[in-house]
Amino acid sequence: MHAKSLNTDKAWVVYEFLVDTYFRVQKIINSYSELVELVRNEINADIEETVSRVLDKKLKSFSKTLNKYSINVITESVSETTKSLVTYFDTLINVVQSLLKLK
Repeated sequence: MHAKSLNTDKAWVVYEFLVDTYFRVQKIINSYSELVELVRNEINADIEETVSRVLDKKLKSFSKTLNKYSINVITESVSETTKSLVTYFDTLINVVQSLLKLK
């Protein structure tokens, strides 16, 4: 710091101003970073919740459709939706293959 090395009252005032300003700006930057992280986490949580709801709704709808054709599908909770989708696609492939054999 050049201001400090001059060793005058004005130099010390400028030095203190620079130090205070630096730490104030650092605090603002840190607060902004924390805010950005909080918003990012909130957005991600909202996206995950929406995707889970949509997948669960689609799975239930597909299950109802399959039940019309006497095909049993277990609809699981939202937390199991991903596993259910694998089962869903396996079942769908089997149903399509069965229907193709009937023709």
